[in-house]
Amino acid sequence: MIKIIIRTILILLVGYIALCTYIFSIQESLIFFPSRDIRTAPRDKNLQDVSFVTQDWVNLNGWFIDNKSDTTIIFFHGNGWNIFHNQERLTLFNMIGVNALLFDYRGYGKSEWSIKHENDLYMDGEAAYQYVISRGIKPANIILWWQSLWGAIAIDTAQNKSLRGIISESTFTSMDDIARRQFSSIPTSLLLSYHFNNLSKIEKLNSPFLVIHSEDDEMIDIDNAKQLFEKIKSKKDFLQTKGSHNGAFSQSYSLYKEKIEAFLKK
Repeated sequence: MIKIIIRTILILLVGYIALCTYIFSIQESLIFFPSRDIRTAPRDKNLQDVSFVTQDWVNLNGWFIDNKSDTTIIFFHGNGWNIFHNQERLTLFNMIGVNALLFDYRGYGKSEWSIKHENDLYMDGEAAYQYVISRGIKPANIILWWQSLWGAIAIDTAQNKSLRGIISESTFTSMDDIARRQFSSIPTSLLLSYHFNNLSKIEKLNSPFLVIHSEDDEMIDIDNAKQLFEKIKSKKDFLQTKGSHNGAFSQSYSLYKEKIEAFLKK
């Protein structure tokens, strides 16, 4: 009987270790959902298909919208698809008359390579920022707007910069917190290679902040936004919307537009 119990425990232990090892090996596919579905850029006269290079020589692709504005938004889209699937944002940027850079991270769209390390993405964010600077745009005229997972990259990019503003949309406190909730029986803090600790970084930012989050968000609970909001030490505002994680922008579009326009006037 004892031998059977010991054997059962060993089998369960080996299975548990195998499961942890498997999750560790496929974690990129659980976090990132890139699409290589490459389509041509919209034929807007004010839109340019652009490319720029990261510190480790990866070519990234993006769209730059030039509305001859004194405000330029760098938009960090979510962890799924690519810039082609963010054309609603293009419509908004044109409607409110700002310049904007939408870009794809490595492994997304026409951008080269694939994501292997957390620092890869920080280099992508900094490269996008430096590209906008290279166009003669000053930091005081730049707004970083991030969505969901990519808040982590934008928050890192925003450090030590005096920007016109920051817009945080549907972002989490840290990847460790998200992983613990989804895989409570697995030691995710030991297995994760991507920690994205937004909570420890956001209080270091000194630009005006607008935090946006849906009360209906089924993927990232609004409590994440409230915790981040409490940590922000600069001038800040909060917009609570309705709709799903991926659908709030469409479902609360009028709220978005009104709040963004008000934020730009401050």
